[in-house]
Amino acid sequence: MRVLHVTREYPPVLHGGLGHLLADLAPAQAAAGHQVGAVVLGHDVTGGGRLREAPPREVRDDVRVQRVLLAGVPDGPWDGQQLLDAADALVAPVVAAITALPPTDEAVVVHSHDWVTAAAGAAAAEALGAAWVHSVHATEFGRRSGRLDSDLPRAVHRAERAAVQAFSTDRRPDAVVVWSEAMRTEVVGVLGAEPARVHVVPAAVDAARWVAPPADAERARGLWASHDGPLLVAAGRLEWEKGLCTVLRALPAIARRHPGVRLVLAGDGSYRPILEALAVQVGVVDRLTWTGWLAPEPLRALLSVADAVLVTSRYEPFGLVTRQAQAAGAPVVVTDVGGLAESVDPGVTGLRVASEDVDDLAAQVSGLLADPRRAAGLGEAGRAAARAWTPAAMAAAVSATYPA
Repeated sequence: MRVLHVTREYPPVLHGGLGHLLADLAPAQAAAGHQVGAVVLGHDVTGGGRLREAPPREVRDDVRVQRVLLAGVPDGPWDGQQLLDAADALVAPVVAAITALPPTDEAVVVHSHDWVTAAAGAAAAEALGAAWVHSVHATEFGRRSGRLDSDLPRAVHRAERAAVQAFSTDRRPDAVVVWSEAMRTEVVGVLGAEPARVHVVPAAVDAARWVAPPADAERARGLWASHDGPLLVAAGRLEWEKGLCTVLRALPAIARRHPGVRLVLAGDGSYRPILEALAVQVGVVDRLTWTGWLAPEPLRALLSVADAVLVTSRYEPFGLVTRQAQAAGAPVVVTDVGGLAESVDPGVTGLRVASEDVDDLAAQVSGLLADPRRAAGLGEAGRAAARAWTPAAMAAAVSATYPA
């Protein structure tokens, strides 16, 4: 079939799980014999503006990528209102890009990702007479712990509900794909999706791509690790829901048992100033390294030399960085929330801690660092788990949700 992904994030924009997931999913669908395209918002809405070095059209890993630009928009990062405006503005250029494609005898599926591209995906499917499938990667309700206490989050919430129920055209998705059982519960219970239309497909990573070459790992060790203590890593968006305050508050207790410990925070976001102030307050500034966003290659090398990777989210639909870290061979410590709770077999492929529990996190991380043999066993078991569920398997499961 012809599969057309509509998304605001796609390589080389890889800030969150959405972009990383599609970087594996779309090429795997192409490798399975489908005609795969991606119509992508050509602005880096999380980082630094439009993708001036990315061509408007290219073939990347057998996926035909077309980027659409919106007129009169500022460079990123965009706020919520700008994303709301973009959701409306995207409809016409996405429909134009998709309807301009040469005709095909294959069945066509338009697969939109997240609420920003949902209306455009629905309109494009309508224009083609094609099936429409939508993926929810997170919700505003979940990110804000249910606090829809102002106009902007309420507007985003309405857009998310419309994406899985029905737009004004009464077009609702033929299927909704989510990446964890926890997300299925949320999409049905919070957004009101029809249960029979919601399908769970666990996210996968190309495990081989997360094995760092020895030379890269050695450079990363020299760059990031301390000579006299262990290395902890947390990677992702620096936002409230990622729970990194818990990591900073636990770090002094970890340092009492492991005096040379260092923590690398790889990523960026609006919460960074708050985290920086907290680091001063709890006295761990000299133990921290802030890298900003890392490209996949340096991130892979960093994960590969970590003594533990901490994924301490308060809310997490899946947490793809857990799979990336496991594929890199790092032992992982995750919180017992959402999709994270499904990504680790406690004591086998990683450790689970109570969300926002500083003492639990400090105790479990300290104990893990004190037992290198146990840590190595968790890392190897995690790597095996990451290898067992492949992008090809994920692509087959996603494609199976598409109407024939």
